Amino acid sequence: MASKAKYTEKKRKSTVKPFGSGKRQREIETLKGFPKPSEFINEFVTPSSPAVFKEAAKKFPAHKRWQRDSYFLQKPQSATFWLEMDMESGLKDLTTFKKFLQTYRQNELKLIDVLPSYLHKDVLLPSCLLCGPILKQLSQHAFIMTNDEDRSPVLLRQEEDTITCLISGDRSEFTLVSSPRFKDKFPADLRKLDVEQVDLTQYPGLADVEYHKANLTTGDCVYIPAKWYYQVNSFSRTTEVEVTWRRQQKSTLMTEKSCKSTISGPPTLDKFHFNNLSRHENHMEHRILHNFIGFLRHDVRLTLKEFIEKMKKDKMLKNMTEWNDEYEDIANEVFDVLNLNTDEVFSLADIDALTPLSLEQMTGLLEDRMADFEEIMQDQNVASSAKSIGGKLFDQGALAKQEALLKKMIREATSKIQEFKKTAQAIEKSIHQSEEEIRQKEKEAYAAEHKDRSTNKSNKFGEKATKPDHKKKDHEVAYQTMDDSIKEAIEDEEEIIAEPDTIEPTTKAAETPAESGSLNQNQSSMISEQKNVKKKDIHSGSDRNVKDEL
Repeated sequence: MASKAKYTEKKRKSTVKPFGSGKRQREIETLKGFPKPSEFINEFVTPSSPAVFKEAAKKFPAHKRWQRDSYFLQKPQSATFWLEMDMESGLKDLTTFKKFLQTYRQNELKLIDVLPSYLHKDVLLPSCLLCGPILKQLSQHAFIMTNDEDRSPVLLRQEEDTITCLISGDRSEFTLVSSPRFKDKFPADLRKLDVEQVDLTQYPGLADVEYHKANLTTGDCVYIPAKWYYQVNSFSRTTEVEVTWRRQQKSTLMTEKSCKSTISGPPTLDKFHFNNLSRHENHMEHRILHNFIGFLRHDVRLTLKEFIEKMKKDKMLKNMTEWNDEYEDIANEVFDVLNLNTDEVFSLADIDALTPLSLEQMTGLLEDRMADFEEIMQDQNVASSAKSIGGKLFDQGALAKQEALLKKMIREATSKIQEFKKTAQAIEKSIHQSEEEIRQKEKEAYAAEHKDRSTNKSNKFGEKATKPDHKKKDHEVAYQTMDDSIKEAIEDEEEIIAEPDTIEPTTKAAETPAESGSLNQNQSSMISEQKNVKKKDIHSGSDRNVKDEL
């Protein structure tokens, strides 16, 4: 029985192993430092291929500053940065970062939270992420701190791409598995999987998955593709920073030009916007309070007078033109708010006495007082601008006179402009009337010229038709007294003149002597004159008809 129990125990040990103990092991590709953004996206992000970047984080200011806990403890803001800690009972407990630093090693606590804003300038955004499409999709950052030795109790899986950098600590071991390839080998609830003792008889598929191993030392970073499983083991006190971003749905080939970044200076985290920060970033950091706590960095205790002197030089009042009684009164109120234990001194003892409730109340009061400061600074700036007209200082009365004079000048100028407009309109109307008169005279001259030309042409062919002819009138009277035989002879002659082509020449020759023989000498003369008049009238009428047709 004893030998059978030993055999069973031996067999059980052979099938229960730590996570990552499978036969298929693969080293992760390693590069020195961060690659260029376009290279990183095309060669690692797009194909979802993990990578290790050796010594890439050694350029971070945090690499030198975070090696000891004393750096964090000397920051007064650590007393007001509150954390939610997971307790063994399953409940959550609120504590300050300062209290965590004082107890995490003894109690084997682990911190996973957002990076406090007063530490943002200690950390650089990985240079391989300085690409427009990625910068727009930055999700959040995390601050991870472990005690002397820590083994992640559960298997982790991120929905977003992640870069984790080991800032301080001797070594951290990362084990990664591709979720898209081996998702069916894992339980639906990852919490059921004990990473320290994986039972391969219960989960036989985990013996066949491909494990990617990465060993990080201080200053190294690792890229974990989105949706990959991973587990971390730390072997000393460590501090890590994690940055995540949401991958674009459509993968496109990136170039250096398309990844161009406009960030100037060191790319510290305070220069970037993260789309999915937790509530601590917005509600728990209390930036105004942290600013005043910064006064205690060199002086542990400040009296009211010392506090006011520091306020006069504070960057939050950089727009102040002159310290006055109003500033003094508000500064007194701020000091009373900060002096929580009412001992007439502002010190770290006041900060240590804060509770989450009193902290919220203090934050509201400080925000109101800063709003008062802002209002006074705006009034001072407006007054200062008004007094600097023409390089001279004027009081409010002189400024009002200048304003009245300026308005008067504007009114006078406006009136003159209206007069100029009326004069211009009158001139324009006169010019228009003159033009109309000129056009009318031109028309009349043209009509007169046309009439004279017509008259001249008519006179050329029949002057007697257009001028009074007394002889013609006498002839007409004589014509009326003629007897019928003579009138008939004249009318016959007129017909011959009107239609010369219809009468035979022989007929004319035959009739003319007979008619002429029957007339006396005076009658013949009158008839001859009547013929000439009639011919001229006929020719003149013919000319007019031709002219009308033309």
